[in-house]
Amino acid sequence: MKLSGIILMLVVCLPFTAQAEKIIFSTGNLPPYEYREGGQVVGMNIDIIRELCKRIGVEPEFVEMPWKRTLKEAERGTISAIFALHFKEERQKFLYYTSEPIFIVKLACFVQKKKDIRVTSPEDLRGKSIGVISDYSYGPEFDRYKGLKKVYCGDSEELARILDGGRIDAALDFEIPFRFFARQQGSQDKIRKAFVLTEAPLYIGVSKALGQRGHILAEDFSRELARLKKEGLIQRILDRYR
Repeated sequence: MKLSGIILMLVVCLPFTAQAEKIIFSTGNLPPYEYREGGQVVGMNIDIIRELCKRIGVEPEFVEMPWKRTLKEAERGTISAIFALHFKEERQKFLYYTSEPIFIVKLACFVQKKKDIRVTSPEDLRGKSIGVISDYSYGPEFDRYKGLKKVYCGDSEELARILDGGRIDAALDFEIPFRFFARQQGSQDKIRKAFVLTEAPLYIGVSKALGQRGHILAEDFSRELARLKKEGLIQRILDRYR
C-alpha cells in the first residue's frame, strides 16, 4: 500500500472532536452574582451560565466590561448574550429575551433587630436615615416619597457595614447582595427584612446581531432554565450564596 493511502486511513480512523461553539457573555464586579476570586470569574450567575451552556452544548466565554458598554456591544454583536437583566421594551430592538426568567430579585428594606424600628412601607421611613446606593434606580414608587434622609453608599458591602454599625436606621438594597455581604461581615443574624419595595424577574438577553442563531439560543436557554427550576438546581445555586 502506498504511503499516502496509509496516512489517509490513519486520519480517517483518528477520533474527531468538534470544538464547541463559544458564547460570549459580559460580566461585571457584582458579588455574589459575578466577581473574581483567585483569578477566576465566579458567582451565582456564572454557575447558572455554565450549567445552561453545558446542557445545550456550547462553551461560555466571559468578558468583563461596564454596563453601558455591555449594551452597546450586545447591539453590535461583539458579545453574544447578557446575563442577567430586567426586561425593557426598548431593548427588544437588539435583544432576544428568554421567555423563562432566571430568578426574581427583591428590592427590600432592612433594619437592625435590636432597634425598635417598625416600618412596613416607604411612608414609615419619613424622618429616618436610610442608606441607599448612589447609582441605583429605586423606581418611581420610592422616589415620590418626600422627607427621607438618604445616606448614599458606594455599594452593598458599605451599606451592610454602616447598618450594622448603627449609622443609619434602615438600608434599602437588593436582597441577595445585601445578605451576602451581611453574612461575610458576621451581621446576618442582627438584621431583619422590614418590607419588600419591589420584585422583578431577571432574564437572559441574546444579541439579535447573531441573526436566527440568536433566536435559537434564546429558545434553548428558556427550555433549559425551565428544566433547571423543575430540578431545583437554580434554587440550590442561589442558596449557596445567601
